[in-house]
Amino acid sequence: MRQSGVVITTKIIQEELKNKLGLNVSKYHVIKYLRHDLGLSYHKVTQITPNHNTTISKLSRQLAAAEYIRAQYRGKIIINVDETIVQSTDNRNYTWASPGTTTLSTASRRMSKVSITAAACSNGQLFFTVNNGTTNSLTFINFLILLVKHLCKLDPWWYTKYLIIVDNAPYHKSSVTIDAIRKMRLPILFLGPYQFDLAPVEQVFRCIKQRDLNEARCPVSTKQIILKVIIDFQEADIKIYATFGVLDLQH
Repeated sequence: MRQSGVVITTKIIQEELKNKLGLNVSKYHVIKYLRHDLGLSYHKVTQITPNHNTTISKLSRQLAAAEYIRAQYRGKIIINVDETIVQSTDNRNYTWASPGTTTLSTASRRMSKVSITAAACSNGQLFFTVNNGTTNSLTFINFLILLVKHLCKLDPWWYTKYLIIVDNAPYHKSSVTIDAIRKMRLPILFLGPYQFDLAPVEQVFRCIKQRDLNEARCPVSTKQIILKVIIDFQEADIKIYATFGVLDLQH
């Protein structure tokens, strides 16, 4: 895939032609030249931070990828842990429609934050918790404790066969989280910055968010939405199945 850091618009081209060559060219003719003569297309610009492709970031991603491949070569089960927040009942952004049609939906309802912490395993299992509020170091540690308890029941020697991978969210690398990880002796790998390709749990979140959580169009409570999310996890037509779901409505 080719990448470019230059944003080109018809306005910029028109100004350059006028300032440097004294030519007044219409927007129509500029677009025609770009599309038909140069074979270019007009597409979305992906905004990234200045640190995205620094040398340190690239090396961090390379080291994480090498460790990821090494773990797979050794036959280890990969567990990708991450979090997401659902704040409305309908987050769908795409639909099938006739060309030129604008689709306006009024079905979505705003609600209190529902946090989902999930772990997608390379053996096809899914571990998750759903609760009110946002995720922080304490909620993340609580999820790890639940995950460890569950894995210990399956296999007391699980830590020799699994590798847990997480991103660089601040609460993943806070001092209290690092201390908890060391005490539990977790086999963990921190991904490099913006290394989304090694985070398959994002596909699980996408599956949940691309559903209507209030199909009945009735007044809903946060508790109802949480229950609907859990049901969707269990019924999602993906090859990942819910192993346990912890419903925490105390906070």
